[in-house]
Amino acid sequence: MLNQLISLDCGEIILGVDYNLVLEAEKDKIGGNPKTHKNLFIEVLYIANLLDLIAIWRIFNPDANRFTWKKRKPDMHCHLDFFLTSSSLSTMIAKEDILPGFKTDHSLITLHLTNNTNPRGPDF
Repeated sequence: MLNQLISLDCGEIILGVDYNLVLEAEKDKIGGNPKTHKNLFIEVLYIANLLDLIAIWRIFNPDANRFTWKKRKPDMHCHLDFFLTSSSLSTMIAKEDILPGFKTDHSLITLHLTNNTNPRGPDF
């Protein structure tokens, strides 16, 4: 995946993926093993640092405990699905949200972009 991302001729990147790992176990996981997939975690952080990507959910919600995956027996909740975006896009992101999924054990994650940072008013 990294080679494909590097070969893209674009200025910004948005990756929305079920990573099957949590970035911050103390905030993103309840129940089960308190750790995450170490090797995958290291690889995702390497890609994020190399491509200057940020986990935008944590920028908008630094202390939130919302989850995108749930299991009943045993009771576990994890934030496994998230967007990694180019840090240069952070001012263009209006909102990121977690919504109920349909016929899945994962929630829907949404990302709302804006292309106009100037507020409109009577003078426009």
